[in-house]
Amino acid sequence: MPIDTGQQWVLAGRESELGAAGAALRQGGGVLLTGGSGVGRTRLLAAVLEEAAAAGRTVVTVGGVGGRRGSGGVRAFGSVAECLRWLRQSGGGQRMVLGCDDAHLLDEADAHRVYRTAAAGQLAVAATVRQDARHPVGVDRLWVEQLVERVEVAPFDRTATAAVLRARLGGRLDAGSLERLWSATQGNALVLRELVEHALDDGSLRREREVWSWSGLAGDPPRRLADVLLLWLRDLSAREEELVGMLAVAEPLEADAVARRGLASAAEALSRRGVVRVEQTGRRGAAAAGAAAGRPDGRVADARADRAPAAAPGRRGDRGR
Repeated sequence: MPIDTGQQWVLAGRESELGAAGAALRQGGGVLLTGGSGVGRTRLLAAVLEEAAAAGRTVVTVGGVGGRRGSGGVRAFGSVAECLRWLRQSGGGQRMVLGCDDAHLLDEADAHRVYRTAAAGQLAVAATVRQDARHPVGVDRLWVEQLVERVEVAPFDRTATAAVLRARLGGRLDAGSLERLWSATQGNALVLRELVEHALDDGSLRREREVWSWSGLAGDPPRRLADVLLLWLRDLSAREEELVGMLAVAEPLEADAVARRGLASAAEALSRRGVVRVEQTGRRGAAAAGAAAGRPDGRVADARADRAPAAAPGRRGDRGR
């Protein structure tokens, strides 16, 4: 039977990021976890705060992360103003850790208050931000003035995907199934979790002897998985939506075709988010792709949309590219 039925298994591929964040806090600074949608920033922040609380730090949170109110050394607040007011009234003492999920959503005034309090040495900040979002000035100053270390939370590569699946399943996944799952999700932690849980429920992900295998979805994705995929694609610009639509019906696209449509910057942005993959297919493609992606080295070639956002991921018979 699968071992980890909670959400801890997704941390199996985050040892490096968790270690870097913990080290930053132990050294007296803060940490800014940055990444795209669905990569697991919130879950990683919760783990960082849990470690800090277990080490005896006083942890206060805003943004709905960090555990139950008042449990395990964590105090949760509904707003930055409420949190900082409690901090002033508490009379100081041991240096505190402020956990803030989605700090890019703070207004300028709250972000400035957090920055000033951190700069005064009254607390360390552990926060998440979405890498493609505009950040309040106060959040940017935390990093510019070295009050936080920035730790990138990228999608899982194949090795990390194998590690998190082993943690979830309690055993090894065959190579073909691993490739199908990675290709369908591109290492996005949220999509991977939802797909794996559904595949376990419908029996398409199953163990044969000591090895797990997945042949693909038996039919259309369930509503919850479809909704997760829509969340993954939210906040696209008009040009990004145009490119995703083109790839959904004509994947793959040559890079020069993307360039002619004026969608080079959209391809680059979607590649950073893990929605589009750019691959090398030869010298001609590389030259066109370098121009299309705005990269002088020309090391990328044609853009491909992940099947997960555009259609049901990993249908049976689909080898996951």
